[in-house]
Amino acid sequence: MSGWIGTLGALSEVLWKVSLSESTPARFAFQQAAGRRWAFLASPTPRRSWSVEVKGTQEDTRALTQLAHAAPVEPLVWVSEAAALTNVLTPAQSLMVGISNRGAMVTSDGSVALSSLGGGARTVAADRVPVMPGKPFTATVEAAGNGAILGVQMFTATGTAVGATATAVARGTNAQRLVVTVPVPPKAAAYATLTLAMGGQFSRLSATWTKDAPPWDVGMGAASVVIGDVETTIEDVHHASGAVWRSVSAKIEEVG
Repeated sequence: MSGWIGTLGALSEVLWKVSLSESTPARFAFQQAAGRRWAFLASPTPRRSWSVEVKGTQEDTRALTQLAHAAPVEPLVWVSEAAALTNVLTPAQSLMVGISNRGAMVTSDGSVALSSLGGGARTVAADRVPVMPGKPFTATVEAAGNGAILGVQMFTATGTAVGATATAVARGTNAQRLVVTVPVPPKAAAYATLTLAMGGQFSRLSATWTKDAPPWDVGMGAASVVIGDVETTIEDVHHASGAVWRSVSAKIEEVG
């Protein structure tokens, strides 16, 4: 397994040779009294955490340890390998939290999306979506409405647009999945902005570092994390090669 962590345009790959586990706290807080129980929404977007353990030489583990000791800019962006293959958006972006204005939508595969967006104005559905130079980038959305548009525009780390806007347009009124693929992102591309326009109804936004569109899943990316609780165990030292074998465990915490 692997993952990428760092700033947009400067993500470092870390190989998780041992384990990676994700924890999502409950969205609700509970109170109980006199035989009754109440649930209160504690957080509409729970902050996740990831426990990681890496074993190897200093070359294998340095990407994680250098960010733990002196990250250039915090918070950091975090994309696990699973996120890169299924959905690099955050959960909120993939579910259109904050921009959805309609209820459930029956999608092109017959399943039901819990929330959706409707309207004719151009809407930025997801901004600062990580792009990895050298890897293809594919964005998708479920759309119902003739002429509905999904747009993808890439930017440098400083916010300058690079390349032309790539689009996909719905044909007919039935629910369909719009797919935009950029096979080779511009070398200077650091992130992408996904936009929706021209009416209709939209749901289930996604972006992946793949050339094809995998089945939709809730976003697994994180746009704002910090690294903490780093523990290093030196396991062996090879004097001839200069290699120091160690086990490094850390916790990646979502913030913001």
